[in-house]
Amino acid sequence: MALLRRLNDMSDAMTGMLNTLVDINQIEAGITRTEIVAFAFNDMIERLRKDFACLATKQNVAPRLVPCGLPVRSDPRPLEQMIRDQLSNAMKYTNEGTVVARR
Repeated sequence: MALLRRLNDMSDAMTGMLNTLVDINQIEAGITRTEIVAFAFNDMIERLRKDFACLATKQNVAPRLVPCGLPVRSDPRPLEQMIRDQLSNAMKYTNEGTVVARR
């Protein structure tokens, strides 16, 4: 059951990444505009931490979340994609140790 839940989470993350790529292409083409909203940054970081948990365990890397109670005003989808890319690179080039996400 845990494996099925993890696969579902990974599928959701991949869908989100594809949607973000489509959105970025549409923004660049002038077809759509960004949607600036206020949202809880901690929720986004926690979701990303969960998405990278398996990879972190496999690579013997300890992801560390520094809580941030501040709301953020931004378009959450491209922001999440940028942070996801940064975490992906950090995980790719860290053989062991800690990856810290701070505000």
